[in-house]
Amino acid sequence: MEIVLVDNNSEDRTIEIAKRFEVTIVNERVHNIAKVRNTGAQYATGEILCFLDADSEISSNMFNLICTYMQSNKYVGGGTKFKLDRRNLTFSLIFVASVLATHIVGLSGVMLYTRKNYFDEIGGFNEKYYAAEDIDFVLRLRDFGKEKSLKYCNIYRGYIITSSRKFKMLKFKDLFMQGGLLLHKSLRENPQKCEQWYNLHDYR
Repeated sequence: MEIVLVDNNSEDRTIEIAKRFEVTIVNERVHNIAKVRNTGAQYATGEILCFLDADSEISSNMFNLICTYMQSNKYVGGGTKFKLDRRNLTFSLIFVASVLATHIVGLSGVMLYTRKNYFDEIGGFNEKYYAAEDIDFVLRLRDFGKEKSLKYCNIYRGYIITSSRKFKMLKFKDLFMQGGLLLHKSLRENPQKCEQWYNLHDYR
């Protein structure tokens, strides 16, 4: 097991705490989520990659499940279901929408996994996008899997608990903007439209 922590100009005690553990720490100064993920993959030495946000926790069986699926050589990779660390009406709507996307459409986010050689072959995450880069990655990974006769596998026997802190800052109209990011590539490419993920002064 290898953990690569990509520090994206944190101003808290992230690095100080990480140094207490067996963690590879790298820095990526550019505030672009896709680039941060790609930097982590660049420094990873294992053959299976898992991408997890810093504000999320995995169920204890998650990595065992991923290894089992990937070692079967039947799958190109996949994602998993998630739970929010707290609930209210807005959070419940987000959760239901996510469940529908995962079960009906087959899309998934929060945590993604694949083999490193597959990741490299499809070009990693698209750094033109400042948001929804994971959805774009999933669609390309699924298409790549079809070409190789490999299935895309969402894990339902394990789960991710992710923080609702960003959702707490969203107004109801912001939820529609998030939907727009999934439909319009031009919005994903504009950091001004993705301000809930970034501080605007980073792009001035």
